[in-house]
Amino acid sequence: MALTPCRGTWTNRLLDSNSTATFVRGSLVGLLPNRTVGEYTSLMSQFLGIALNSSVDSLAHPGKVIVAMPNGADCTVMVPMATDVARSALSIGTPVGVIKSGNTVDRLIENPQASAFSRIGSIYGPPILSPLSQIEVALNNTAGLFFSSSTHTFAT
Repeated sequence: MALTPCRGTWTNRLLDSNSTATFVRGSLVGLLPNRTVGEYTSLMSQFLGIALNSSVDSLAHPGKVIVAMPNGADCTVMVPMATDVARSALSIGTPVGVIKSGNTVDRLIENPQASAFSRIGSIYGPPILSPLSQIEVALNNTAGLFFSSSTHTFAT
């Protein structure tokens, strides 16, 4: 199970990866202070996108990762969720986050509490209850503006 780009326009970019990164295909990733891609944490001011290959995959360009980046405000993503989440906690519009579960899976958390940055989006559609329980989440993003408290970097 992994995060999967769903609706909207997504832009795929080949970017530098942090040499110590340990993310897998479908992980939420962000920009580290040295402007390389690493696994997203709630301490980052903005997520960057979804990794389309794991950090240890050998591409034609070692040390690179392909990232699906949401391009605009209409992007949604399918997010795996645990089977013990109460359906009443999954109302459309509810803010949600993503947490790492184990070493290979990002999954939905219905009560993101670490910070406002932990809330990556809001529930967009009803859960798909199957062996691969997932839910569609509308992303919060800044449409190409990646920032920290001290600098602004515009996507080109």
